[in-house]
Amino acid sequence: MEESEFIENLKKPSVYGSNVESVKLLQTHISYVVLTGRYAYKIKKPVNFGFLDFSNLEKRKFFCEEELRLNRRLCPEIYIGVVPITESNGDLKINGDGKIIDYAVKMREFAQEKIMRNILLKHDDVDVEIFDKISSILVDFYKKNISSEEIRRYGSVKSI
Repeated sequence: MEESEFIENLKKPSVYGSNVESVKLLQTHISYVVLTGRYAYKIKKPVNFGFLDFSNLEKRKFFCEEELRLNRRLCPEIYIGVVPITESNGDLKINGDGKIIDYAVKMREFAQEKIMRNILLKHDDVDVEIFDKISSILVDFYKKNISSEEIRRYGSVKSI
């Protein structure tokens, strides 16, 4: 299936189950994100930027699983699982029968106005308290995680 056809299929509510009436497709340089009202599906684009390689199905599945593993640590209520995208007779389905042609990270959809970028764009003055809360959560998180010399070298001035 050509990428343009794949994208058009992603816009069809029937791909996501009988309870979905409409979908919204968002794109970043590395992903498609489909909002269905209840769930969001994040699909890695088949790209290779050297530092990031999603160029084949196995790599996209691996990085979907890694995204799930890593992001569940801070947002377990959002990240549900990794689901196959299947194709049968030209029709795509999440968790369907047919050939697996890709994978998606399945998440609980949340209001787009809760995204930090949208909060900052909407308000001229943002309550500093929100940054204090986020900082506190991240400090606790990073204190609990194991580091090593290899990990620390990525934060060095030379590396950056």
